[in-house]
Amino acid sequence: MLIKPGAQIFRYQLEISPKIMTKISQANPNAPKVNRRKTRRLIQLLIQNTPPLQGPGIATDGQVLLFSAKQLDLEGGSRILRQRYYEPEEEGPGPNSTNYQIKISEEGSISVQQLVDYLSSPPGVTSPNFVKGEVLQALNIVMTRTASNNPTVYGGGASNKFYRLPEDGPGFDLGSGLVALKGFYTSVRTSTLRVL
Repeated sequence: MLIKPGAQIFRYQLEISPKIMTKISQANPNAPKVNRRKTRRLIQLLIQNTPPLQGPGIATDGQVLLFSAKQLDLEGGSRILRQRYYEPEEEGPGPNSTNYQIKISEEGSISVQQLVDYLSSPPGVTSPNFVKGEVLQALNIVMTRTASNNPTVYGGGASNKFYRLPEDGPGFDLGSGLVALKGFYTSVRTSTLRVL
């Protein structure tokens, strides 16, 4: 992986109000969970409909994090945006569509160069503010952005495994209702003196 010297990734926290919850199940009525599919769709709509968030330099985990190649203009470090929810098959929000507030809060920037410096430094020598996991998390989210937003690619299970849906049929039939699809895996990992 080639890393541009001085590259920075700006990290933002997303807070949605009201929370998008699943229906309460009969088995566990006290524990409704956040509806991940609808939350991802709401953030996708927000990015599509908000000019400062449009473009190739924006990536999100679809839940609570947003990363940008450029610093967003947020007055006072945060900004509240409104977005009406609708499903992909709908033409737009209907009269009864829920209107959500999404608060975007600046959390700082991540220096990718610090990861390179960490990998090339002698054992035990690190920057006091460097957190390897944060840099790798940001790079992994950025790497999966294109595949996550491609309608011909299906994300299977984990957020870093993808399968291309074949145009000419369902894939290779293995029998007994099983179908094989070609896929790929994305992950940013560290190695001796480099990022893979």
